[in-house]
Order: sequence, then structure tokens, then C-alpha cells
Amino acid sequence: MGAEAWARIAGATAAGDAGFRARLDQLEATQRSLLRRLLEANPATVFGGDHNFANVASAESFRDLVPIRGYEALSPYINRVVAGEENVLTAEPVRFIEQTGGSSGGAKYIPYTDTGLQAYTDCLYPWMSELIRRRPGVAQGHSYFALSPVGRGASERVGARRLGSPVPFAYFGALRDSLIQVSAVPMDLRLLSDFAEWQRQTCLHLLAAEDLSLIWVWSPTYLTEILRAMQRDAESLLPELADRLGAVRPADVVRRRIAALEGALGSSQLSAIWPRLDTISCWTDASSSGFAAALQAQFRHVFIQSKG
Repeated sequence: MGAEAWARIAGATAAGDAGFRARLDQLEATQRSLLRRLLEANPATVFGGDHNFANVASAESFRDLVPIRGYEALSPYINRVVAGEENVLTAEPVRFIEQTGGSSGGAKYIPYTDTGLQAYTDCLYPWMSELIRRRPGVAQGHSYFALSPVGRGASERVGARRLGSPVPFAYFGALRDSLIQVSAVPMDLRLLSDFAEWQRQTCLHLLAAEDLSLIWVWSPTYLTEILRAMQRDAESLLPELADRLGAVRPADVVRRRIAALEGALGSSQLSAIWPRLDTISCWTDASSSGFAAALQAQFRHVFIQSKG
């Protein structure tokens, strides 16, 4: 089933990548077409009215009427969206609010529409297609995607809006189910509100995934903390893991896996936890550079893919 899921992922992302590359030959026309669609869809919104969208005739006039600004300048509009008001920034309904991590200037609320999600998908497919093409090993096992903040319940809200996507892998569009199939951890872990329990269950599932081939996180410290928890709690994690694996795998296979993990977690050779790990995708610049370098030192044969 995993191979079939990866085949679907490879096929769909390759098609998305082909469309993206075709549009690279028409950059200006593509951008002007997108701007025109946005202006035509949103003249009656609060933001569109305040910025005279109905009378914008060109990209040049748009630049004059809608200057570049930071989050604080947009926050009055965003606050109205969070409070439940419609037709503020977009005529299209807001599906949910996402909260950024706050690494720069504090946490920020970002409204998401279906079109906004599709824009993410349109960017992610070319990325994943190129990754599979350049690093085919990523499609040879399970994956771990850290997409949602830890401890967020299914019904958590901010103002009148749902906080976070109602479904996992929402940013990947039609590939959601395929990505769930190749995930090393079950999707219901994202709903655990207790951090310690979330971390323990995540460690157990990742330790069980001997064929893990791709790790996708934002900050490298996210993965570093999981690795630290694995080493710290190895004495209690490994017996529980042995019991779990013993229910579904032959005894000799379980013994070999536990022995390998004992050796890896008891030393600095953490790469032995996942012998088939091909790629770790994470931030590598600015304040993350040192942590990413530390990961590379621990996983010398793994490709560290830099996130923008």
C-alpha cells in the first residue's frame, strides 16, 4: 500500500510541477492574470473598498493604491475576520485561522480560504516532485510531517473562528489520503492536548518506523527535542515498544530492532535509528543554522534540505 501511495504522490506532484514549469515561460502574463482575478473577485470587500479595487486598471496602479505593509498595518482587518465578520479581506469564505509560531514579532493570525489552500498546494507539488526526482529514496518508506502545533484540540477556536485546519495535510489537496497512508504516525496524535503524552506517543511511533525515509519539520529544534526525549526515556520507551511490535511482528525481528535501538540511543550514532532515512527538510538559515548543522553531524549520510 505504501508503494502505491508513493506512486500516486509522485504522479500528481509531477503533473503539478509540469504545469508550474510551463508557466515559468509566461511569468509576467501569469502574474497579471492572477492579479486581475483577485481584483475582480474582491472589489466589494472591506479591504477592496478601502483600496479602490474597482478602479484599479493595472499592476502599476495597484502598487500605488496598495502599498507594501507589515502585519500590524493589516491587523485591524484580520481582527475583524477573527471576530467572525465575512467579506473583509476576501469575498470567499474563511475556512479557518492559522497561528504562526511567533519567531519574529510575536504570534500572528493568518486567515485561510479554499483558494489560499490551493495556492499552497500549487507550491508544494513542484517542491515534492523535485525532491522525489532528485532523492528517490524519500519514496521508499514511511514519512514524518510535523504540520500542526502540538497540543491543539480538534475544537480549539480563536474568536469566532476555528483555529487550525479541520483535516491533516490540508495543504496537500488531493494527496491528503496518500500522505496519511505513508505517515509513520497516526493522525489522531495531532489532537492530544497533553504535551508529554504527545511526545511519548510520537517517539514510540517513530522508533517503530525502521523504514522511515523522510522527515519534514519547520525548525530543526523540533526534531532535536524528539531525539533528546528518545534518549532520555529509552529505558521506558523500548520495553513498551517491544510489547507493541511483538503483537504484530515475529519475535526475532522485534529483538533485532530493539537491540539496534538500544545501541543507537545509548551512543551518538543516532542515524542507526532509521537506516533508510534519506532526507530531513527543515530551516537551515539564520538562528536555525547551528541546529541544522548539528543534525547533519548526527545524520551524516542524510540530505538536509533547506526550507525557505
